Amino acid sequence: MNFRILNYFLTVAHEKNITKAAEVLHITQPPLSRQLMQLEEDLGTKLFDRSQHKFALTPSGQFLVQRAQEILDMVEKTTLDIQDQEQNLSGSIAFGAGEYYATQTLAQLIGAFQR
Repeated sequence: MNFRILNYFLTVAHEKNITKAAEVLHITQPPLSRQLMQLEEDLGTKLFDRSQHKFALTPSGQFLVQRAQEILDMVEKTTLDIQDQEQNLSGSIAFGAGEYYATQTLAQLIGAFQR
């Protein structure tokens, strides 16, 4: 299972129609159907109830919708965090100081630096 397949699955679940989902994903319907069947085979369970007039998620499909969304959200957040790390200097600085007049000056400097 990979992220692309999870995205395909979520798009089909959202559209409730493989043909419409294929259009949204800019792919043809047969490869999308094959990917979904392969996902079901890999997981060992049906994810959709398919009939002529009905296309609905099974309980396993409903569970996978929640998990797949969590996974893809985490992937996106991780990607953004890594990109942010590369662009921004961040971290923690720790100072130790005694009860001196310089402590007040140091606190003011740190406050100005933080702003």
